[in-house]
Amino acid sequence: MLKRFFHLNLNCKNFERSLAFYQMLGFKVVRDIGEGGGKVFERGFHIPNNNARAAMLALGDDPAATQLDLIEWKSPPTQGDPPPNLYHAGVARIAVETDDLQAEYAGSKRKALSFCPSRSGCAGPTARSGLRYSRTPTATSSNFTSTR
Repeated sequence: MLKRFFHLNLNCKNFERSLAFYQMLGFKVVRDIGEGGGKVFERGFHIPNNNARAAMLALGDDPAATQLDLIEWKSPPTQGDPPPNLYHAGVARIAVETDDLQAEYAGSKRKALSFCPSRSGCAGPTARSGLRYSRTPTATSSNFTSTR
């Protein structure tokens, strides 16, 4: 029987930049996997001659929290383009929950994060949900969702 959603793998082209971004949002490194590779990835994931830098990230202190598995493949190098829009196949957006959407919006604006403009149909600064980053370093859009 399936028990819970454990983690989501996010491939990135610049691990340090992506890690700094998610830490700025409040994610914590719960397991620094470091850099390496080998037969496990070759057999389990069918990635020959592999080497990667990775860490598991989570919000809060709950040991059962869903984790973000951030990986930069060094060999073979991370390749391909991110989803060009939110209706592209694959992971196009990551949503995080907050108790105070307006505080997150204000704090994120101070950190120079880019939100989509209201005229595009995204919610504006007085909305309870729907704010999203135009792009993250992993090029996946993110949005805040309020529980209030």
